[in-house]
Amino acid sequence: MDWPPFDFALGGLPAGYSIDLLNLIAGQTGLGLEYVNGYSWDALETMFRAGELDLLHSLFKTPEREAIAPFTRAYAKTTHIFVTKAGKKSLTQLTQLHGKTISLPRSWATNHEIKRNHPQITILEVNTPLEAMNAVKNEKADATIEIKQVALYLKNAYFMDTLVLGNPVPELSNKNTDHLYFQVHPAKPLLKSILEKGLKAITPAQKLKIASQWGLVPDTQSKPGRRSGHVVPHKALLDMAKTGKSNIQSIMVDGKSHLAFTHPLIHFSNQSIGVLVNKTEVLNPYLKKVRLALFATLGCLVFFTPLLWFVASVIVRPIKALVIENQKVKERRWDEIQGVSSNIKEIMTLSNSTISMASAIMDY
Repeated sequence: MDWPPFDFALGGLPAGYSIDLLNLIAGQTGLGLEYVNGYSWDALETMFRAGELDLLHSLFKTPEREAIAPFTRAYAKTTHIFVTKAGKKSLTQLTQLHGKTISLPRSWATNHEIKRNHPQITILEVNTPLEAMNAVKNEKADATIEIKQVALYLKNAYFMDTLVLGNPVPELSNKNTDHLYFQVHPAKPLLKSILEKGLKAITPAQKLKIASQWGLVPDTQSKPGRRSGHVVPHKALLDMAKTGKSNIQSIMVDGKSHLAFTHPLIHFSNQSIGVLVNKTEVLNPYLKKVRLALFATLGCLVFFTPLLWFVASVIVRPIKALVIENQKVKERRWDEIQGVSSNIKEIMTLSNSTISMASAIMDY
């Protein structure tokens, strides 16, 4: 079920407040758990009724559900709120949506509640709470209803700055729809007993620790998820991924330069992998090597330049002397022509040839 921060998949593994709470109970009671991922809520409910699943979590109580299987005690307090687009009239009750459209996930308890008690409202059925909020953002629906913690998480995680988290929904404010429960298959009474005892044994400090990790405590709700790396860290990554191509950009995050990279996943439709890294942290190791190489090069130049100068002088000095002797030949100063001394055989040969030529010309 895609319902962060209570129940969702993170890297293909189950994650969220409800998952952590179940894992804590399992650790304290020795209960063995096997999670099932990748199914819609409709499919999970069907599997539960067929006895293929022993337990459902993150549920509200409804008369229809209570007729199927028992519930444990509540383990989390929630509040349903209206979510609308900025600039729209604030909502305080469901009757204000009569004759309008509301987006809701199909088979959600809220969906059934509104169909039963407010048939004047048109329901745009979608698959997930994220799709429901996107429908409001794109003005395909006038509003959606979601619990505050989920709406806040999704708004921050997907940069839905144009959405407004509004007032509580009074018609959905009761113990059954303001709390989350575990529902246990009627054929597993012992499991229900273990869960009840496990929930009773959890201390307030333990619950607070788990809640804080998922942004469910007031002072951790400013950017739930984004802070702990559960979601896309910057809107630029989402915009880059929409192109469907590989992208790399330099962006500013909190006043620091970062490199953003996205690449489409070939085997997953409309999905991409994204990376956001601090540019300084990425380039520093290489810049250190560049600086080291630069200093090494300068050191070599300083050390080898005198040596190169000396080696060059061994070649240049006799060549300059040959030029002077050739000038003497040109000016017919035969008696002044001298041989040039050098350790280079070719220069010595050229010098001797010059002397021989000058002598031959003078004799002639």
